[in-house]
Amino acid sequence: MPPETLIPLATKYVTDLILENEEVKKFPQDFVTAGMLWVRSWFLKPDDPVTKTIVESETQPVAVKEAVLAAKLSELIKNPQFVEELKVQLAAYAQHSPTAKNIIDGADIDITGSVHIGDKTDPGSPNYDQKNIVKGGTVIKARGDFRLGDG
Repeated sequence: MPPETLIPLATKYVTDLILENEEVKKFPQDFVTAGMLWVRSWFLKPDDPVTKTIVESETQPVAVKEAVLAAKLSELIKNPQFVEELKVQLAAYAQHSPTAKNIIDGADIDITGSVHIGDKTDPGSPNYDQKNIVKGGTVIKARGDFRLGDG
């Protein structure tokens, strides 16, 4: 697999960690800390003040930060050591990311009230990789407002 194929997932991983996106806030703290140390060692080096300044800026829009990180990633992906380390980081990221999310399977839903099923899953739970799943036999009654997940 060419290293370039890792870019989309790697961009999401790096931006999720650096910009502290909502999904990452739900990951175990030790994973986030270790991931941030690794990301900082490659992306926020003191010898790259432009990237560091833009990414750590309080005033720069997220889109600008993401573009800078994506450009840096495109540069780093040419380094074989980075690619090997990245594969390890992405495997850990996939392990903590949900594999099933926002699913309604055979549930009887009558929207006549307000229902919001959110993303509160304990990182130590055996079903940590599943989020917002309503299975058959469940009856949900709402008054017109039914939200499942991040809505």
